[in-house]
Amino acid sequence: AANGQLIQAPAGFSGTTAHTAVTAYMVAKFNSLSQNDKDIFVEQQASQNVVKVALNSTGRLSWTAGSDYSQTGSFANTVSTPDNSIEINKPIVWSFSKDNANTASGNKQDIRKNGIVVAAGSATSTFTGNNSPFGVSEAGKFIDANIAEIIYLQDSTITPLRQNQIESYLAFKYGTTQGSTTAPINYTASDGTTIFWTANTKYQNDVFGIGKDSLSALLQIKSNSVNSGSGDGTGQSAKGNLVLSANTDLLDKRFLVIGNDAGSLAQHIIASGEANALAVGSTRIIRNWKVNNTGAVAGVSISFDTTGLNKQTGVAVNSYALMISNSGDDTYQGTLSFIAAASITNNKILFPTVTFANGAVFTLITNNVNVALPAVWLGFTAEAVSGNGVLNWKTSDEINVDRYTVEHSFNGVGFSAIGSVAANNNTGVNNYNFTDAGLTAGNHYYRIRRTDKDGKGEYSDIKTIKIVTAGANVQIRPNPVSGSTLVVGVSVAQSSKTNLQVMAVDGKVMMQQNVILAAGNNILNINIGSVPPGIYLLQVQLTDGIVTKKFIRER
Repeated sequence: AANGQLIQAPAGFSGTTAHTAVTAYMVAKFNSLSQNDKDIFVEQQASQNVVKVALNSTGRLSWTAGSDYSQTGSFANTVSTPDNSIEINKPIVWSFSKDNANTASGNKQDIRKNGIVVAAGSATSTFTGNNSPFGVSEAGKFIDANIAEIIYLQDSTITPLRQNQIESYLAFKYGTTQGSTTAPINYTASDGTTIFWTANTKYQNDVFGIGKDSLSALLQIKSNSVNSGSGDGTGQSAKGNLVLSANTDLLDKRFLVIGNDAGSLAQHIIASGEANALAVGSTRIIRNWKVNNTGAVAGVSISFDTTGLNKQTGVAVNSYALMISNSGDDTYQGTLSFIAAASITNNKILFPTVTFANGAVFTLITNNVNVALPAVWLGFTAEAVSGNGVLNWKTSDEINVDRYTVEHSFNGVGFSAIGSVAANNNTGVNNYNFTDAGLTAGNHYYRIRRTDKDGKGEYSDIKTIKIVTAGANVQIRPNPVSGSTLVVGVSVAQSSKTNLQVMAVDGKVMMQQNVILAAGNNILNINIGSVPPGIYLLQVQLTDGIVTKKFIRER
Protein backbone atom coordinates (compact mmCIF):
# COMPACT_ATOMS: atom_id res chain seq x y z
CA ALA A 1 0.00 0.00 0.00
CA ALA A 2 1.42 3.40 -0.95
CA ASN A 3 0.38 7.02 -1.51
CA GLY A 4 -2.68 6.90 0.75
CA GLN A 5 -4.08 3.78 -0.88
CA LEU A 6 -6.72 1.83 1.04
CA ILE A 7 -6.69 -1.97 0.83
CA GLN A 8 -9.58 -3.82 2.39
CA ALA A 9 -10.83 -7.38 2.97
CA PRO A 10 -14.58 -6.61 3.11
CA ALA A 11 -15.63 -9.51 5.38
CA GLY A 12 -12.54 -9.33 7.59
CA PHE A 13 -10.94 -12.38 9.19
CA SER A 14 -12.63 -12.69 12.58
CA GLY A 15 -16.09 -13.73 11.36
CA THR A 16 -18.46 -13.84 14.35
CA THR A 17 -16.46 -16.19 16.58
CA ALA A 18 -14.38 -15.52 19.68
CA HIS A 19 -10.59 -15.39 19.45
CA THR A 20 -7.74 -15.40 21.95
CA ALA A 21 -4.73 -15.34 19.61
CA VAL A 22 -3.63 -13.34 16.57
CA THR A 23 -0.21 -12.61 15.03
CA ALA A 24 0.62 -10.26 12.17
CA TYR A 25 3.97 -9.90 10.40
CA MET A 26 4.54 -6.75 8.37
CA VAL A 27 7.29 -5.26 6.22
CA ALA A 28 6.88 -1.48 6.15
CA LYS A 29 8.87 1.60 5.16
CA PHE A 30 7.62 4.83 6.71
CA ASN A 31 8.06 8.04 4.74
CA SER A 32 7.53 10.59 7.51
CA LEU A 33 7.84 10.91 11.29
CA SER A 34 5.22 13.66 11.55
CA GLN A 35 2.16 11.40 11.54
CA ASN A 36 -0.41 11.34 14.32
CA ASP A 37 -3.06 8.69 15.02
CA LYS A 38 -2.69 6.89 11.69
CA ASP A 39 -4.04 3.35 11.39
CA ILE A 40 -1.75 0.89 9.65
CA PHE A 41 -4.23 -1.97 9.72
CA VAL A 42 -7.47 -2.40 11.64
CA GLU A 43 -10.44 -4.75 12.08
CA GLN A 44 -13.22 -3.70 14.44
CA GLN A 45 -14.62 -6.37 16.75
CA ALA A 46 -17.83 -6.67 18.79
CA SER A 47 -18.28 -4.98 22.20
CA GLN A 48 -15.88 -2.09 21.55
CA ASN A 49 -12.94 -4.40 20.87
CA VAL A 50 -10.49 -4.03 17.99
CA VAL A 51 -7.42 -5.58 16.34
CA LYS A 52 -5.29 -2.63 15.27
CA VAL A 53 -1.79 -1.27 14.71
CA ALA A 54 -1.47 2.51 14.72
CA LEU A 55 1.31 5.09 14.41
CA ASN A 56 1.51 8.03 16.83
CA SER A 57 3.18 11.40 16.26
CA THR A 58 6.29 10.53 18.24
CA GLY A 59 7.24 7.66 15.92
CA ARG A 60 5.62 5.18 18.29
CA LEU A 61 3.68 2.11 17.17
CA SER A 62 0.77 0.81 19.24
CA TRP A 63 -0.69 -2.72 18.97
CA THR A 64 -4.19 -3.43 20.26
CA ALA A 65 -5.92 -6.82 20.40
CA GLY A 66 -8.93 -6.44 22.71
CA SER A 67 -10.58 -3.36 24.19
CA ASP A 68 -10.37 -0.33 21.88
CA TYR A 69 -8.77 2.47 23.87
CA SER A 70 -10.26 5.12 21.56
CA GLN A 71 -13.75 3.99 22.67
CA THR A 72 -13.23 2.66 26.20
CA GLY A 73 -10.29 4.74 27.40
CA SER A 74 -8.61 1.50 28.53
CA PHE A 75 -5.11 0.64 27.36
CA ALA A 76 -5.15 -2.80 29.04
CA ASN A 77 -4.93 -4.62 25.69
CA THR A 78 -2.54 -2.16 24.02
CA VAL A 79 1.24 -2.26 23.99
CA SER A 80 3.39 0.49 22.46
CA THR A 81 6.99 0.78 21.32
CA PRO A 82 9.28 3.48 22.70
CA ASP A 83 9.16 6.86 20.99
CA ASN A 84 10.96 7.17 17.65
CA SER A 85 11.00 3.42 17.06
CA ILE A 86 10.24 3.75 13.37
CA GLU A 87 13.00 4.64 10.90
CA ILE A 88 12.36 6.81 7.88
CA ASN A 89 12.80 5.39 4.36
CA LYS A 90 14.04 2.03 5.62
CA PRO A 91 12.08 -1.24 5.44
CA ILE A 92 11.68 -3.03 8.77
CA VAL A 93 10.14 -6.40 9.66
CA TRP A 94 7.55 -5.87 12.41
CA SER A 95 5.79 -8.68 14.31
CA PHE A 96 2.63 -8.09 16.37
CA SER A 97 1.55 -11.01 18.58
CA LYS A 98 -1.31 -11.67 21.01
CA ASP A 99 -1.93 -15.04 22.67
CA ASN A 100 -3.54 -15.77 26.03
CA ALA A 101 -1.45 -18.96 26.14
CA ASN A 102 1.77 -16.95 25.53
CA THR A 103 3.31 -15.65 22.33
CA ALA A 104 6.43 -17.21 20.81
CA SER A 105 8.44 -14.69 22.84
CA GLY A 106 6.80 -15.80 26.12
CA ASN A 107 4.47 -12.82 26.64
CA LYS A 108 0.71 -12.39 26.38
CA GLN A 109 1.16 -9.58 23.87
CA ASP A 110 4.25 -8.09 22.22
CA ILE A 111 5.82 -6.20 19.33
CA ARG A 112 9.05 -7.29 17.69
CA LYS A 113 11.26 -5.11 15.48
CA ASN A 114 13.59 -7.07 13.21
CA GLY A 115 13.29 -10.08 15.51
CA ILE A 116 13.83 -8.25 18.84
CA VAL A 117 11.03 -7.59 21.35
CA VAL A 118 10.52 -3.83 21.77
CA ALA A 119 7.18 -3.85 23.65
CA ALA A 120 5.40 -6.45 25.77
CA GLY A 121 2.28 -6.81 27.90
CA SER A 122 0.81 -9.37 30.30
CA ALA A 123 -2.95 -8.80 29.92
CA THR A 124 -5.17 -11.46 28.33
CA SER A 125 -8.25 -10.76 26.22
CA THR A 126 -10.93 -12.42 24.15
CA PHE A 127 -12.32 -10.58 21.14
CA THR A 128 -15.30 -11.61 19.04
CA GLY A 129 -15.69 -10.71 15.38
CA ASN A 130 -18.69 -8.90 13.93
CA ASN A 131 -17.91 -9.32 10.22
CA SER A 132 -16.24 -5.91 10.04
CA PRO A 133 -13.79 -5.35 7.18
CA PHE A 134 -10.04 -5.73 7.65
CA GLY A 135 -8.36 -2.63 6.26
CA VAL A 136 -4.77 -1.69 5.52
CA SER A 137 -4.98 1.96 6.54
CA GLU A 138 -8.41 3.44 7.23
CA ALA A 139 -10.47 6.19 5.62
CA GLY A 140 -9.48 9.52 7.15
CA LYS A 141 -6.41 7.98 8.78
CA PHE A 142 -4.27 7.10 5.79
CA ILE A 143 -0.68 6.21 6.63
CA ASP A 144 2.24 7.71 4.69
CA ALA A 145 4.18 4.48 4.24
CA ASN A 146 5.00 1.70 1.82
CA ILE A 147 3.79 -1.68 3.06
CA ALA A 148 5.36 -4.52 1.13
CA GLU A 149 3.77 -7.55 2.79
CA ILE A 150 1.51 -8.59 5.68
CA ILE A 151 1.19 -12.16 6.95
CA TYR A 152 -1.88 -12.47 9.22
CA LEU A 153 -2.43 -15.57 11.39
CA GLN A 154 -5.45 -15.96 13.66
CA ASP A 155 -5.98 -18.65 16.34
CA SER A 156 -2.70 -20.24 15.28
CA THR A 157 -0.05 -21.46 17.70
CA ILE A 158 3.17 -19.65 16.83
CA THR A 159 6.16 -21.51 18.23
CA PRO A 160 9.58 -19.82 18.50
CA LEU A 161 10.73 -21.91 15.51
CA ARG A 162 7.77 -20.95 13.35
CA GLN A 163 8.20 -17.30 14.27
CA ASN A 164 11.87 -17.49 13.31
CA GLN A 165 10.99 -19.14 9.98
CA ILE A 166 8.51 -16.40 9.06
CA GLU A 167 10.76 -13.56 10.17
CA SER A 168 13.75 -15.16 8.37
CA TYR A 169 11.71 -15.39 5.17
CA LEU A 170 10.69 -11.71 5.32
CA ALA A 171 14.11 -10.41 6.36
CA PHE A 172 15.89 -12.37 3.64
CA LYS A 173 13.33 -11.38 0.99
CA TYR A 174 13.52 -7.66 1.75
CA GLY A 175 17.19 -7.32 2.78
CA THR A 176 16.62 -6.37 6.43
CA THR A 177 18.77 -7.71 9.27
CA GLN A 178 17.24 -9.82 12.03
CA GLY A 179 18.72 -9.33 15.48
CA SER A 180 21.99 -7.55 16.25
CA THR A 181 25.52 -8.34 17.35
CA THR A 182 24.34 -8.22 20.98
CA ALA A 183 21.28 -10.37 20.23
CA PRO A 184 22.13 -12.33 17.05
CA ILE A 185 19.48 -14.51 15.41
CA ASN A 186 19.66 -17.55 13.11
CA TYR A 187 17.90 -17.44 9.73
CA THR A 188 15.90 -20.65 9.23
CA ALA A 189 14.34 -22.05 6.04
CA SER A 190 10.77 -23.35 5.69
CA ASP A 191 11.78 -26.93 6.51
CA GLY A 192 12.64 -25.84 10.05
CA THR A 193 16.09 -27.46 9.95
CA THR A 194 18.13 -25.61 7.31
CA ILE A 195 19.88 -22.67 8.99
CA PHE A 196 21.16 -20.46 6.18
CA TRP A 197 22.62 -17.72 8.39
CA THR A 198 24.14 -18.64 11.75
CA ALA A 199 23.71 -16.08 14.53
CA ASN A 200 27.00 -14.21 14.87
CA THR A 201 28.03 -11.76 17.58
CA LYS A 202 30.54 -10.10 15.23
CA TYR A 203 29.02 -10.25 11.75
CA GLN A 204 25.26 -9.73 12.38
CA ASN A 205 25.29 -6.46 10.42
CA ASP A 206 23.72 -5.72 7.01
CA VAL A 207 22.81 -9.39 6.47
CA PHE A 208 21.57 -10.18 2.94
CA GLY A 209 21.93 -12.85 0.29
CA ILE A 210 20.61 -15.03 -2.51
CA GLY A 211 18.88 -18.38 -2.27
CA LYS A 212 15.89 -20.58 -3.03
CA ASP A 213 13.22 -22.04 -0.73
CA SER A 214 10.61 -23.81 -2.84
CA LEU A 215 8.10 -24.44 -0.05
CA SER A 216 7.76 -20.71 0.63
CA ALA A 217 8.01 -19.86 -3.11
CA LEU A 218 11.12 -17.79 -2.38
CA LEU A 219 13.70 -17.31 -5.13
CA GLN A 220 16.20 -14.52 -4.59
CA ILE A 221 18.78 -14.24 -7.37
CA LYS A 222 20.00 -10.69 -6.68
CA SER A 223 20.20 -8.84 -3.39
CA ASN A 224 21.70 -6.12 -1.23
CA SER A 225 21.10 -4.86 2.29
CA VAL A 226 18.50 -2.13 2.90
CA ASN A 227 21.12 -0.50 5.13
CA SER A 228 23.35 0.30 2.15
CA GLY A 229 21.01 0.08 -0.87
CA SER A 230 18.41 2.63 -1.92
CA GLY A 231 15.67 0.19 -2.89
CA ASP A 232 15.89 0.98 -6.60
CA GLY A 233 19.05 -0.92 -7.51
CA THR A 234 21.41 1.89 -6.54
CA GLY A 235 23.55 2.25 -3.44
CA GLN A 236 23.46 4.89 -0.74
CA SER A 237 26.39 7.29 -0.82
CA ALA A 238 29.38 6.35 1.37
CA LYS A 239 27.79 3.07 2.50
CA GLY A 240 29.89 0.69 0.37
CA ASN A 241 26.85 -1.07 -1.06
CA LEU A 242 27.47 -4.71 -2.03
CA VAL A 243 25.24 -6.30 -4.66
CA LEU A 244 25.24 -10.09 -4.88
CA SER A 245 23.92 -11.96 -7.95
CA ALA A 246 23.55 -15.62 -8.85
CA ASN A 247 25.36 -16.76 -12.00
CA THR A 248 23.66 -20.17 -12.19
CA ASP A 249 20.29 -21.70 -11.33
CA LEU A 250 19.77 -21.97 -7.59
CA LEU A 251 18.58 -25.31 -6.25
CA ASP A 252 16.15 -25.70 -3.36
CA LYS A 253 17.55 -24.93 0.11
CA ARG A 254 20.74 -23.44 -1.35
CA PHE A 255 21.68 -20.02 0.05
CA LEU A 256 24.65 -17.68 0.02
CA VAL A 257 24.37 -15.02 2.74
CA ILE A 258 26.75 -12.22 3.73
CA GLY A 259 27.09 -10.10 6.88
CA ASN A 260 29.81 -7.68 7.98
CA ASP A 261 31.66 -6.65 11.14
CA ALA A 262 30.64 -2.95 10.87
CA GLY A 263 34.28 -2.02 10.35
CA SER A 264 35.24 1.30 8.83
CA LEU A 265 35.07 1.79 5.06
CA ALA A 266 38.28 3.81 5.24
CA GLN A 267 41.37 2.50 3.44
CA HIS A 268 44.47 1.21 5.18
CA ILE A 269 47.92 0.14 3.93
CA ILE A 270 48.59 -3.37 5.25
CA ALA A 271 51.69 -3.39 7.44
CA SER A 272 53.97 -6.32 8.23
CA GLY A 273 52.27 -8.73 10.62
CA GLU A 274 48.76 -7.50 9.79
CA ALA A 275 48.18 -10.17 7.14
CA ASN A 276 49.93 -12.84 5.09
CA ALA A 277 53.16 -11.49 3.56
CA LEU A 278 51.52 -11.62 0.13
CA ALA A 279 49.21 -8.77 1.15
CA VAL A 280 51.73 -6.53 2.96
CA GLY A 281 52.03 -3.13 1.27
CA SER A 282 48.65 -3.38 -0.47
CA THR A 283 45.78 -1.08 0.48
CA ARG A 284 42.54 -2.55 1.83
CA ILE A 285 39.14 -1.50 3.16
CA ILE A 286 39.14 -2.03 6.95
CA ARG A 287 35.72 -3.73 6.97
CA ASN A 288 35.42 -7.54 6.77
CA TRP A 289 32.53 -9.55 5.37
CA LYS A 290 31.61 -13.13 6.34
CA VAL A 291 29.89 -15.71 4.10
CA ASN A 292 27.46 -18.51 4.97
CA ASN A 293 27.27 -20.78 1.91
CA THR A 294 24.56 -23.41 2.48
CA GLY A 295 24.47 -26.22 -0.08
CA ALA A 296 27.57 -25.13 -2.05
CA VAL A 297 26.11 -22.27 -4.11
CA ALA A 298 28.16 -21.94 -7.28
CA GLY A 299 30.23 -18.92 -8.32
CA VAL A 300 28.46 -15.60 -7.87
CA SER A 301 28.84 -12.04 -9.10
CA ILE A 302 29.54 -9.32 -6.56
CA SER A 303 29.97 -5.58 -6.94
CA PHE A 304 31.16 -2.87 -4.54
CA ASP A 305 29.87 0.71 -4.85
CA THR A 306 32.55 3.32 -4.08
CA THR A 307 30.19 6.32 -4.42
CA GLY A 308 30.95 8.83 -1.65
CA LEU A 309 34.11 7.02 -0.54
CA ASN A 310 37.70 8.09 -1.05
CA LYS A 311 39.01 6.24 -4.09
CA GLN A 312 42.47 5.36 -5.31
CA THR A 313 43.67 7.36 -8.30
CA GLY A 314 45.80 6.05 -11.13
CA VAL A 315 45.17 2.41 -10.17
CA ALA A 316 44.53 -0.21 -12.87
CA VAL A 317 41.28 -2.17 -12.71
CA ASN A 318 43.04 -5.44 -11.91
CA SER A 319 44.73 -3.82 -8.93
CA TYR A 320 41.37 -3.99 -7.20
CA ALA A 321 40.82 -7.45 -5.73
CA LEU A 322 38.86 -9.42 -3.20
CA MET A 323 41.15 -10.88 -0.55
CA ILE A 324 39.47 -14.07 0.67
CA SER A 325 40.27 -16.34 3.58
CA ASN A 326 38.20 -19.45 2.88
CA SER A 327 39.18 -20.78 6.32
CA GLY A 328 37.35 -17.87 7.96
CA ASP A 329 40.49 -16.27 9.44
CA ASP A 330 39.74 -12.53 9.45
CA THR A 331 43.36 -11.73 10.31
CA TYR A 332 44.30 -13.09 6.86
CA GLN A 333 47.44 -14.80 8.13
CA GLY A 334 46.87 -18.17 6.44
CA THR A 335 46.25 -19.23 2.83
CA LEU A 336 44.52 -16.51 0.85
CA SER A 337 42.78 -16.21 -2.50
CA PHE A 338 42.86 -13.01 -4.53
CA ILE A 339 40.16 -12.36 -7.15
CA ALA A 340 40.97 -9.48 -9.49
CA ALA A 341 38.24 -7.04 -10.51
CA ALA A 342 36.99 -7.29 -14.08
CA SER A 343 35.68 -3.75 -14.55
CA ILE A 344 34.70 -0.47 -12.88
CA THR A 345 31.50 1.17 -14.14
CA ASN A 346 29.70 4.12 -12.51
CA ASN A 347 31.82 3.74 -9.36
CA LYS A 348 30.94 0.05 -9.08
CA ILE A 349 33.82 -2.44 -8.91
CA LEU A 350 32.68 -5.74 -10.45
CA PHE A 351 33.87 -9.25 -9.67
CA PRO A 352 31.82 -11.40 -12.09
CA THR A 353 32.75 -14.91 -10.88
CA VAL A 354 33.62 -15.57 -7.25
CA THR A 355 33.37 -18.85 -5.34
CA PHE A 356 33.11 -18.55 -1.56
CA ALA A 357 33.55 -21.45 0.83
CA ASN A 358 31.10 -21.72 3.72
CA GLY A 359 32.50 -19.57 6.55
CA ALA A 360 34.82 -17.57 4.28
CA VAL A 361 35.81 -14.03 5.24
CA PHE A 362 36.79 -11.38 2.69
CA THR A 363 37.72 -7.74 2.30
CA LEU A 364 38.36 -5.39 -0.61
CA ILE A 365 41.90 -4.63 -1.77
CA THR A 366 41.94 -1.19 -3.43
CA ASN A 367 45.57 -1.22 -4.54
CA ASN A 368 47.14 -4.65 -4.94
CA VAL A 369 50.88 -4.02 -5.19
CA ASN A 370 52.38 -7.44 -4.48
CA VAL A 371 50.19 -10.30 -5.65
CA ALA A 372 50.74 -11.51 -9.21
CA LEU A 373 47.75 -13.72 -9.93
CA PRO A 374 48.89 -16.98 -11.55
CA ALA A 375 45.87 -16.93 -13.90
CA VAL A 376 42.69 -14.95 -14.50
CA TRP A 377 39.48 -16.93 -15.02
CA LEU A 378 37.61 -15.71 -18.09
CA GLY A 379 34.77 -18.23 -18.09
CA PHE A 380 33.66 -21.79 -17.41
CA THR A 381 30.71 -23.60 -19.02
CA ALA A 382 29.23 -27.09 -18.69
CA GLU A 383 26.70 -28.58 -21.12
CA ALA A 384 24.85 -31.87 -21.43
CA VAL A 385 25.48 -33.22 -24.94
CA SER A 386 24.17 -36.67 -25.95
CA GLY A 387 24.43 -38.00 -22.41
CA ASN A 388 27.92 -36.55 -21.86
CA GLY A 389 29.17 -33.62 -19.80
CA VAL A 390 31.11 -31.21 -22.03
CA LEU A 391 33.22 -28.68 -20.12
CA ASN A 392 34.98 -25.63 -21.54
CA TRP A 393 36.94 -22.96 -19.69
CA LYS A 394 39.13 -19.98 -20.50
CA THR A 395 41.94 -18.24 -18.65
CA SER A 396 44.40 -15.46 -19.42
CA ASP A 397 47.83 -14.35 -18.31
CA GLU A 398 48.91 -17.70 -16.88
CA ILE A 399 52.09 -17.60 -14.81
CA ASN A 400 53.58 -20.75 -13.27
CA VAL A 401 50.33 -22.76 -13.48
CA ASP A 402 50.87 -26.53 -13.39
CA ARG A 403 47.48 -28.08 -14.22
CA TYR A 404 43.70 -27.92 -14.09
CA THR A 405 41.90 -30.75 -12.31
CA VAL A 406 38.28 -31.51 -13.17
CA GLU A 407 36.17 -32.48 -10.15
CA HIS A 408 32.69 -34.04 -10.22
CA SER A 409 29.88 -34.35 -7.66
CA PHE A 410 26.38 -35.86 -7.58
CA ASN A 411 25.11 -33.46 -4.89
CA GLY A 412 27.16 -30.27 -5.26
CA VAL A 413 28.90 -30.85 -1.92
CA GLY A 414 31.26 -33.86 -2.07
CA PHE A 415 33.60 -33.64 -5.10
CA SER A 416 36.14 -36.10 -6.50
CA ALA A 417 38.75 -35.67 -9.25
CA ILE A 418 37.91 -37.31 -12.60
CA GLY A 419 40.75 -35.99 -14.79
CA SER A 420 43.25 -33.21 -15.35
CA VAL A 421 44.55 -31.00 -18.15
CA ALA A 422 48.09 -29.57 -18.30
CA ALA A 423 48.34 -25.76 -18.25
CA ASN A 424 49.51 -23.85 -21.33
CA ASN A 425 51.14 -20.99 -19.38
CA ASN A 426 50.56 -18.50 -22.16
CA THR A 427 50.07 -14.79 -21.52
CA GLY A 428 47.15 -14.57 -23.95
CA VAL A 429 43.79 -16.36 -23.79
CA ASN A 430 43.99 -20.08 -22.99
CA ASN A 431 41.13 -22.41 -23.99
CA TYR A 432 40.59 -25.79 -22.34
CA ASN A 433 37.99 -28.54 -22.66
CA PHE A 434 37.13 -31.85 -21.03
CA THR A 435 34.38 -34.44 -21.70
CA ASP A 436 32.85 -36.62 -18.98
CA ALA A 437 31.29 -39.44 -21.01
CA GLY A 438 28.42 -41.85 -20.36
CA LEU A 439 26.66 -40.04 -17.52
CA THR A 440 23.76 -41.48 -15.53
CA ALA A 441 20.42 -39.66 -15.39
CA GLY A 442 20.14 -36.83 -12.84
CA ASN A 443 22.14 -33.79 -11.73
CA HIS A 444 25.90 -33.57 -12.22
CA TYR A 445 28.08 -30.84 -10.69
CA TYR A 446 31.52 -29.78 -11.91
CA ARG A 447 34.28 -27.47 -10.77
CA ILE A 448 37.86 -26.88 -11.92
CA ARG A 449 40.80 -26.64 -9.54
CA ARG A 450 43.80 -24.67 -10.76
CA THR A 451 47.04 -25.93 -9.21
CA ASP A 452 50.08 -23.69 -9.41
CA LYS A 453 53.66 -24.93 -9.54
CA ASP A 454 54.17 -23.91 -5.91
CA GLY A 455 51.30 -26.20 -4.89
CA LYS A 456 48.81 -23.41 -4.22
CA GLY A 457 45.61 -23.12 -6.20
CA GLU A 458 42.08 -21.89 -6.59
CA TYR A 459 38.66 -23.30 -7.53
CA SER A 460 36.39 -22.14 -10.30
CA ASP A 461 32.69 -21.67 -9.69
CA ILE A 462 30.44 -24.75 -9.77
CA LYS A 463 28.41 -25.63 -12.87
CA THR A 464 25.42 -27.95 -13.03
CA ILE A 465 24.00 -30.06 -15.86
CA LYS A 466 20.99 -32.38 -15.92
CA ILE A 467 20.90 -35.68 -17.76
CA VAL A 468 17.36 -36.88 -18.49
CA THR A 469 16.57 -40.54 -19.14
CA ALA A 470 16.36 -41.42 -22.80
CA GLY A 471 12.74 -41.37 -23.90
CA ALA A 472 11.74 -38.50 -21.58
CA ASN A 473 10.68 -35.51 -23.63
CA VAL A 474 8.83 -32.24 -22.96
CA GLN A 475 7.32 -30.06 -25.66
CA ILE A 476 5.15 -26.93 -25.62
CA ARG A 477 2.85 -26.67 -28.60
CA PRO A 478 2.18 -24.21 -30.00
CA ASN A 479 4.76 -21.71 -28.80
CA PRO A 480 4.03 -18.76 -28.56
CA VAL A 481 0.77 -19.49 -26.70
CA SER A 482 -2.13 -17.33 -27.88
CA GLY A 483 -4.95 -18.47 -25.59
CA SER A 484 -5.41 -19.24 -21.92
CA THR A 485 -4.39 -22.90 -22.27
CA LEU A 486 -0.79 -24.07 -22.26
CA VAL A 487 -0.58 -27.40 -24.11
CA VAL A 488 2.36 -29.50 -22.89
CA GLY A 489 3.41 -32.81 -24.37
CA VAL A 490 5.36 -35.06 -22.00
CA SER A 491 6.66 -38.51 -22.87
CA VAL A 492 8.10 -40.75 -20.14
CA ALA A 493 9.19 -44.36 -19.94
CA GLN A 494 7.29 -45.09 -16.68
CA SER A 495 4.17 -43.72 -15.01
CA SER A 496 4.98 -41.16 -12.31
CA LYS A 497 3.79 -38.12 -10.42
CA THR A 498 5.18 -34.78 -11.54
CA ASN A 499 5.03 -31.12 -10.59
CA LEU A 500 4.75 -28.38 -13.22
CA GLN A 501 5.65 -24.76 -12.44
CA VAL A 502 5.23 -21.67 -14.60
CA MET A 503 7.86 -19.14 -13.55
CA ALA A 504 8.61 -15.56 -14.56
CA VAL A 505 12.13 -14.95 -15.82
CA ASP A 506 13.00 -13.42 -12.43
CA GLY A 507 12.15 -16.73 -10.75
CA LYS A 508 8.72 -15.80 -9.37
CA VAL A 509 6.37 -18.79 -9.41
CA MET A 510 3.21 -17.75 -11.27
CA MET A 511 1.39 -21.06 -10.88
CA GLN A 512 2.05 -24.73 -10.24
CA GLN A 513 0.17 -27.99 -10.66
CA ASN A 514 0.68 -31.63 -9.70
CA VAL A 515 -0.19 -34.23 -12.33
CA ILE A 516 0.15 -37.98 -12.83
CA LEU A 517 1.90 -39.08 -16.01
CA ALA A 518 1.16 -42.36 -17.73
CA ALA A 519 3.94 -44.35 -19.41
CA GLY A 520 4.24 -43.11 -22.99
CA ASN A 521 2.93 -39.85 -24.41
CA ASN A 522 0.87 -37.43 -22.31
CA ILE A 523 -0.93 -34.26 -23.42
CA LEU A 524 -1.48 -31.80 -20.55
CA ASN A 525 -3.77 -28.77 -20.82
CA ILE A 526 -2.68 -26.19 -18.27
CA ASN A 527 -4.89 -23.17 -17.55
CA ILE A 528 -2.71 -20.05 -17.60
CA GLY A 529 -5.55 -17.56 -17.75
CA SER A 530 -4.23 -15.80 -14.64
CA VAL A 531 -0.74 -15.39 -16.14
CA PRO A 532 -0.28 -12.05 -17.95
CA PRO A 533 1.38 -11.84 -21.39
CA GLY A 534 5.15 -12.18 -21.33
CA ILE A 535 8.09 -14.59 -21.42
CA TYR A 536 7.98 -17.50 -18.96
CA LEU A 537 9.73 -20.72 -18.02
CA LEU A 538 7.93 -24.04 -17.65
CA GLN A 539 9.66 -26.42 -15.23
CA VAL A 540 8.65 -30.08 -15.27
CA GLN A 541 9.91 -32.18 -12.36
CA LEU A 542 10.58 -35.69 -13.69
CA THR A 543 11.80 -38.62 -11.61
CA ASP A 544 15.35 -38.17 -12.85
CA GLY A 545 15.66 -34.43 -13.22
CA ILE A 546 14.01 -31.12 -14.05
CA VAL A 547 13.28 -30.09 -17.64
CA THR A 548 12.92 -26.36 -18.29
CA LYS A 549 11.27 -24.91 -21.40
CA LYS A 550 10.83 -21.26 -22.32
CA PHE A 551 7.56 -20.03 -23.82
CA ILE A 552 5.84 -16.80 -24.73
CA ARG A 553 2.28 -15.97 -23.76
CA GLU A 554 0.77 -13.54 -26.24
CA ARG A 555 -2.12 -11.18 -25.61
